Amino acid sequence: MIDDHAPVFGQVFRRLADPDSLPALVHCTAGKDRAGLTMALLLLALGVPEAVVIADYSLSNRYYDHFRRYVPLKRLRLLGVTVEDMQPFLVADPQILRDALRYLAERYGSVLDYLRQQAGVDDETLERLKANLLL
Repeated sequence: MIDDHAPVFGQVFRRLADPDSLPALVHCTAGKDRAGLTMALLLLALGVPEAVVIADYSLSNRYYDHFRRYVPLKRLRLLGVTVEDMQPFLVADPQILRDALRYLAERYGSVLDYLRQQAGVDDETLERLKANLLL
């Protein structure tokens, strides 16, 4: 997602920077992959400390039991897959986000550098985001 979908992150950021697009809701099935990374990048761009962002990301795990109840067990059993095999897909492992952010920093320099260079988010957009989303 980091390398191949940077323009999508840029599009989300530009939309959130537009006051006419607010309020907004960003979601996905479990809130840990696409939406989780999007929100992590947004929070970091707004100046939230990385430790707080990772803690926020981990909150999705409060709903693990809910997600597990909706795993299609009959179909999985036909494939020889158990619910336990699916756990990595249902858990928001904070180490995965840490690794993604470390990769981003090593490859692009920083979150802001990534957003500017790869996602096409300019400083004006970042300032509008702050104006729209921070009190």
